[in-house]
Amino acid sequence: GLIGGTWCGTRHCDDQWGENRPIPELARYRTPIEGLYLCNQTACHPGGLALMAIPYNLMHILIEDGLVEPGKWWYPSPWYIPQQGKISAIPR
Repeated sequence: GLIGGTWCGTRHCDDQWGENRPIPELARYRTPIEGLYLCNQTACHPGGLALMAIPYNLMHILIEDGLVEPGKWWYPSPWYIPQQGKISAIPR
């Protein structure tokens, strides 16, 4: 669970890394509430003080979900892995 914490937010342990952060049900920034996404600097992957990584990762998800269109300024990550069954966040 989310009991306890560290200097950079929720505890960092094996069951809360990557797709399991903060918990598996809320991984990849999506929540059960349509249109509500997590974008917390310490609770979401990669956690800690990766200040621009979380909004950058979230932008991939918003594009994938069809909520925003990538602008000319958008530079997609070559390491991004789209969620199965969703459209790609990488413009073609």
